[in-house]
Amino acid sequence: MPPKPRPFFPENTPDTSIEAANEMDQAPETTMSPEQEYIEAQIRLQVQSQVQAQMQAYIQSQSLAQAQAQIQNQAQNLVPPLSQNPFQLTQSSLTDSIKLPDAAKFDGKVSEYNAFISSMEMFFWGSPDTFAADKNKILFIGSHLQGTASTWFRSLLASNSPCLVDFELFMNEFRNNFSDPSHSIKVRGQIRNCKQGSRSASAYAAEFRALARESGFDKVALVDQFLRGLNQKIMQYLIVMDIPESLEENIQLAVRIDNRLCTMNLIYDNKSDVPSLNPFRSKNNHSFSSTTTSNSQHQEPTVYMEIDAMTSRPRGPLSEKEKARRYELGLCLYCGGSGHIALDCTKRKFPGKARTQQ
Repeated sequence: MPPKPRPFFPENTPDTSIEAANEMDQAPETTMSPEQEYIEAQIRLQVQSQVQAQMQAYIQSQSLAQAQAQIQNQAQNLVPPLSQNPFQLTQSSLTDSIKLPDAAKFDGKVSEYNAFISSMEMFFWGSPDTFAADKNKILFIGSHLQGTASTWFRSLLASNSPCLVDFELFMNEFRNNFSDPSHSIKVRGQIRNCKQGSRSASAYAAEFRALARESGFDKVALVDQFLRGLNQKIMQYLIVMDIPESLEENIQLAVRIDNRLCTMNLIYDNKSDVPSLNPFRSKNNHSFSSTTTSNSQHQEPTVYMEIDAMTSRPRGPLSEKEKARRYELGLCLYCGGSGHIALDCTKRKFPGKARTQQ
């Protein structure tokens, strides 16, 4: 028969809580004065207020931390990280995503030198990290040479030329061997002949900028040449202003004036023409002459008024329609003839002060 398990707490173990309660009941009651009771009550109130303040601060800190954590979680869910945001691309990632077409190779022709150098500069600008070292630039240019230019580059490699480690020296040698020595002279001739003409000021400025970069002119000469090529209408406004010293400021000012002139022309072109009540007042000389010419082509032969010279009877008054017709055609209001007016009409024989043609 297995032994009976022994209880952890024996039955005869006295209960300490009961004994403590009995001792408190048996303890003599101490009497407190009213002052002590008041002080004890104030202490209890202070302790309770401190405990409540600590609990409120703890609850507020916990709620604030939870709110901040919740806001951060929501922000992370709404906005992806910078590396995952397709609209936040750095310059290097943008240039890496754009694949430039391979540049055409240069065979040493002088006429193709400028185009080749421009294409190389575009690659250098598009990948600054790749072409940070001079050696990479020189190697890239050398790999795009053929024919005579490739033979020249191989001679530099064979002689271990110092210009293979210095890009500026390499470009000087390359320019001396394959560029057009008279290119600057040609560009200066082109920039002297560059005029605005019927183009807008912005189109003229774009061509002028391209020539100015290769002309070798200083800023004073460029400003002078640019102003000489502008149209007279723009110069009429510029001449009353203080001319800026830089080329870019003059270009911006000329473009702004040209745009405002174009706007003014559009406003006046769209204006409806109101006919004048004065028959002698024409819109302009051109419209008057064109109207007279077109009307004279379709009008019937002029029949001059027959006047009885013997009786010298004045003719009757003209109708308003006939007056308007003679005004439009420039005919005499008395006889209907052309080339004179009623004041100078030779067929007007009756005496008296001549009336002016109205």
